[in-house]
Amino acid sequence: MFTASKTTERRAARFWIAFILGLMGINLGVAAMAIWMSIGDPSFRPMPEYGEHAIDWQARKNLQSQSDALNWKTNVERSLTPSGIILEIADSNGEPVVGCTGSIHAYHFTRANAHRKVHVVPVADRPGIYLAPMDVSLDGRWQVTVELKRGADEKFFLDRTMDWSKT
Repeated sequence: MFTASKTTERRAARFWIAFILGLMGINLGVAAMAIWMSIGDPSFRPMPEYGEHAIDWQARKNLQSQSDALNWKTNVERSLTPSGIILEIADSNGEPVVGCTGSIHAYHFTRANAHRKVHVVPVADRPGIYLAPMDVSLDGRWQVTVELKRGADEKFFLDRTMDWSKT
């Protein structure tokens, strides 16, 4: 029968305690690195106004239905000179829609924390064309939400994902 000496037992106990503490330290180190990476990454952010959209989704759905009933045709493009989003709107007969006021809310999918909301400005000498002056120079996918109003009863709503990648 084998009998271990007290020094051998102490050495084994120290080894296993150090081994278990070492594994726990590695685990905590990896967790700390994951937290540091997620906090430091600007693309790791929740969508802007996510909570508000979840709460009043029915109101947004009703607004979308009213907007669809207008049957307006839109074209949304980015412009680098001047910098901004160009919105072209025509009614159901193909005539330019003039006299709209409202805003465009946009953010790049990898920079949701840098979302922007600006008022649209009609482009002079081009009826039915509106400009939202903002920096949209970053290539990739953008979420664009347009909310316009003309008169008391015409409300236009557009929520679209745009892919403005270099091709």
